[in-house]
Amino acid sequence: MYHNPYQIGLFTFENSYGHFPTRRTISLQIPIKRDFVPIKRVKNTTFLQLYKQYINTNLQYLQKINNIYYFVIRINKKIIKQSLKSNNLRFCNIQKLKILKYLTKELKMELNYNTSLTIHFIEDEDDDTETIEKLKNKIKKATADEIVKGNIKSLSIDDSKSISISESISKFLQYKKNVEKVKPATLTNYKSTFNYLYLFIDEKTNIKILNKRFFNELQDKFMRIPKDYLKNKNRKDINEILENENDLIKLDNGTINKHFMVYKSLYDFLVRNDYIQKNTVDIKNLKEDNDSHKEEFEYEELEGIFNYQTSKKGKDSDNECQNFCKFAYLTGMRLSEILNLKFEDIENIDNHKIIDIKEGKNKTSIRLIPTNQDIEKILKEQQPKSKNGYVFFDYELKNRLAPKGNPIGKRINRRINNYLIEQNKDHTKKSFHSFRKNFSQTLILERFNIKEQTISKLMGHSTSDNITRKYYIRDKVERDSLIYAMSCIRIEDVSTLKNENLYISTNESTSSNVRKYDYGISL
Repeated sequence: MYHNPYQIGLFTFENSYGHFPTRRTISLQIPIKRDFVPIKRVKNTTFLQLYKQYINTNLQYLQKINNIYYFVIRINKKIIKQSLKSNNLRFCNIQKLKILKYLTKELKMELNYNTSLTIHFIEDEDDDTETIEKLKNKIKKATADEIVKGNIKSLSIDDSKSISISESISKFLQYKKNVEKVKPATLTNYKSTFNYLYLFIDEKTNIKILNKRFFNELQDKFMRIPKDYLKNKNRKDINEILENENDLIKLDNGTINKHFMVYKSLYDFLVRNDYIQKNTVDIKNLKEDNDSHKEEFEYEELEGIFNYQTSKKGKDSDNECQNFCKFAYLTGMRLSEILNLKFEDIENIDNHKIIDIKEGKNKTSIRLIPTNQDIEKILKEQQPKSKNGYVFFDYELKNRLAPKGNPIGKRINRRINNYLIEQNKDHTKKSFHSFRKNFSQTLILERFNIKEQTISKLMGHSTSDNITRKYYIRDKVERDSLIYAMSCIRIEDVSTLKNENLYISTNESTSSNVRKYDYGISL
């Protein structure tokens, strides 16, 4: 079956073979011109729309090198590359079609693409459904003959509804907001993720055009995007950035994987609502570099940060920052959770104070955390400073809960960096989030004999039973185990553990070194 660039019809085709590129707009060699007569009466004919979309978006057999498009094809296991001497995608797509016509018709070359076809109909709302149905039946009949001849292996027709990428995203975000009740900060992150997608496609692009190959290529492009590209108001064109090598820090693999998780979630939503038949965001996650992950502090570093005093007078007092860092280590709470914490969230249940975290990163983040003496001491110190109800940095209300670029978080991390640099320590792999890791790694020491599940519950990780109010009140045994776990983490022990020269990441190998702690709690 040959490719005829002048017979582009109402449908697109997908190839079942990974090594042969997808032909998005190829028609069968059958006389179907008479079917276009009623179609032309339809407003904005699909024929013209699809052809325009093809020459403006299709990158098949094209490779851009030094801002010039090349026609690239593999023939007899050899790569043939021909410069098209232009950076205009529309012009190069037309040239590409002429080359393909020459290869298949004049040279009688069998490229053998599209042996298995999926036909996607992309229709306007005003299209005549009766005419479209007649055309579908004619295609099925003609294709049946091609299957008998062996030119086509199989045929399937995608009758799912047509929708643009902008409409898809809008419906997806509405669903997340109104049905799943995600937080505004999460919606903001979703929008940022889709802004990266819009760097490479138009908002009016039909969702069916974005196939598996598109997302594979998109993943490769993401790996070359500078980390702060979207934040730069004077940024260069994205194509210019991708074509020229630079020393800017790129998006890390973990961030790229998160973006594609959102894209996959979008396509799952579209499949459930019959806009597409198959989720085409089916790509492998990039391997994340563990070295880029934040590490926990050494005990010596913890002690230093808890007592660190700056020589410069800033907006935040040393005491405020010291208490903030200690509180993070003692509770294992996230930065946003601590900044959102108010004194009204400290309650008393069964003669023991608890921290009621009402909002968090996800559903499991909503939990109750018992306090201990060190936590209560910090709360007592902070109480007189509060005028608006917040436990920490009560004097700063603007952007205190911003998901990105939080001013308080920036100042605290700068303070931590300054201390580590002064001590000639590696500051690139440690941040405020490291306190949370210290919390879990301290409690998991063998001497305390605390179950990992208990630690996960305190940190708001996903478990079968999360710490809800009902659960906390009814289950006394579990409540006592949580109280015991929280009593095991104390500021005064940091100095002791430092003197033992125990680095957090080294597990205690035997139980012979277990010290006896008497907290007066029966388990």
